[in-house]
Amino acid sequence: MNKYSLSPSNTAQKILKYWHIMGRVQPREGGRLYCNAYIELTSLLFLAYIAFRFFAARRFPDRKNKYFGICLALGLFEIMISLVPCLLQNRMTWLLGILIGEVHFISQILLAAGLFNYTLLMNGLLHRHARLCIAIQIAVAALLALAIASNAFNGWLFFYDSGMNYSHGFYRWLYFIPYAAYMIVASVISIARRRHMSIMRFMTVPLYCIFAASCILVEILFPDLMLAGFVFSVALMVIYLNIQNPGNELDPLTKAYSRDIFSLFIDELHDQGKSYPIIYANIVGTSSFNKTIGESKCNELIKKTCERLCALSPWNLVFRYTGDSFVMIVRDVQHLKEMEERLIRDVSGESLAVAGSSIMVQLRMFCIQASEAKAPSETINRTIELAIKRLHSFKPNTITTLDKSYIINSQHAVEVEDALKRAIETNSVEIFLQPVIDSDTRRIVSAEALARINDRKLGMIPPGTFIPIAEETGMISSLTLQVVNRVCMFLKSIPFDCHRRLKWVSINLSISDCMSRSQVEKICNIISSYGISPRKIAFEVTETMATISKGLSENLLILASKGFALALDDFGTEYANIDSALRFPFSLAKLDKSVIHISASGDKMKILTNMVGIFSDMHLDTVAEGIDSQSVMDIAKAAGVRYMQGFFFSKPLPVNVFINSLIQNREQEAAQ
Repeated sequence: MNKYSLSPSNTAQKILKYWHIMGRVQPREGGRLYCNAYIELTSLLFLAYIAFRFFAARRFPDRKNKYFGICLALGLFEIMISLVPCLLQNRMTWLLGILIGEVHFISQILLAAGLFNYTLLMNGLLHRHARLCIAIQIAVAALLALAIASNAFNGWLFFYDSGMNYSHGFYRWLYFIPYAAYMIVASVISIARRRHMSIMRFMTVPLYCIFAASCILVEILFPDLMLAGFVFSVALMVIYLNIQNPGNELDPLTKAYSRDIFSLFIDELHDQGKSYPIIYANIVGTSSFNKTIGESKCNELIKKTCERLCALSPWNLVFRYTGDSFVMIVRDVQHLKEMEERLIRDVSGESLAVAGSSIMVQLRMFCIQASEAKAPSETINRTIELAIKRLHSFKPNTITTLDKSYIINSQHAVEVEDALKRAIETNSVEIFLQPVIDSDTRRIVSAEALARINDRKLGMIPPGTFIPIAEETGMISSLTLQVVNRVCMFLKSIPFDCHRRLKWVSINLSISDCMSRSQVEKICNIISSYGISPRKIAFEVTETMATISKGLSENLLILASKGFALALDDFGTEYANIDSALRFPFSLAKLDKSVIHISASGDKMKILTNMVGIFSDMHLDTVAEGIDSQSVMDIAKAAGVRYMQGFFFSKPLPVNVFINSLIQNREQEAAQ
């Protein structure tokens, strides 16, 4: 024992003597303090390089990056602590060795817990609702810290003999149990959540855990090798390479943060129960700038505008929301009014020098207050999209504060979107059938299939609510396929006599349905699989859709060639262009209710009569929609319209009720 060393306490000496006698511990010649210096030093240098790259780059200040920074700092600290005895060498004392050893093991436990919590965070499970999980971790870490601190008195983990030789404690294997628990649970979580992550993110934690388990096994078999620092450095490197990707955080043109990061940060704030004011700013007239000054100069204008927004406050977070618009999260809430004044004074309405030209920048802006911004990203993005639709009514160079109705409407839209997703995923979209009546016999001759969603939370949702959302989110194609499937099931279920009397069932097609060749093929395959005659199906397309695209035209012609009827829907709502009826083999024209309602006067009645006559000459049947009274029905009938549809005859009916109506019609005909 060197002269600077202190002797172990009497209790420690007794423990040492007992354990040496029992043969449970074999001190290592030269001590543990020097045999792994090269491994630890290499790990330290490697980790220091990662830390330099991480902290030197511009990182978004979310919890993911903050948490990784903490883990990185803990890893550096753990390795440096393990290297301290190597630097002290002969000046090492028993008390200092015990103290350094305990700090070393405690930092290892904290780092292992930190990496586990990072796994929870990247899987979206580390939030305020996971308090029980966090409390359990804190309790376990506290117990382990107390157990490690007690090592000075019982030597269960490690101890020094009188010659200052380091030795493992007999119960040191217990120390690996928390590591095993962390690795097993982290791997199970990552596997269970694999569908929510990319393949690289999914493989990160299991690969690290396999590597760590291998190193722990090596260390158990060869006690002289201390590989903890090496394990942590490799784990942090894997996380850095696979998760820390600053390129995904920044917009390449403006170097503002990206829209995806905005949504993730809003969700993070919502999980924490926090919110900040959000200001949306749109540059007025960028489409004109593109045409007049060119795309490159317009991009420079957008870039300089972003620079001015970023310069308003170092605390604000600026995101590029669309090509010519930005959102700004104001974290300095106390100076919100002052910041808004600076935004109007220094950015909006000011000139910018772009390629030798002076361009006046005008912004249309609105603000979502912090109290209203306390919502998930889906709601906030929906609120912004709703406000953008009314952006033209906002006065430039002023900031309009959105009222609570925007948030309420947005939240309802998100709920409807969730209900639509559930209905499509569970194949629970229903159809209601609105009868089409023969005005001469007052009998049902056909029907229009209308989608309905009966959600367990929201109840029956009308199509006017969920159809626009289905079109915006791209779920309209899946919705159409389910409607087609339901119509086929209905046609197969009705009695033969009713099936024969029913001329057609019409199905509405969206523009995305008509534009996609694969969607048209799927529709045809579904109908063919049920053995339904194409003559029993009519596809309704609006007047506007029939004139907008060559691809759409080709797909409509394919449907017509297979024998399906085509119906020109909502005729008269646009320009009432007869050419749209001539360009395709339509067999049915549905007159919008507005056309019937404005035909009450004599002159307009002649126009309606002539229109119906033209369709008759073209061998097109006409259906008058929106018949809601006897007088309107009389107008349509006087103009020569035979088929009618509207609430005056019947509202849309559930399938079973509609079938009963068909059966009643058949019985009435038989009785006559």
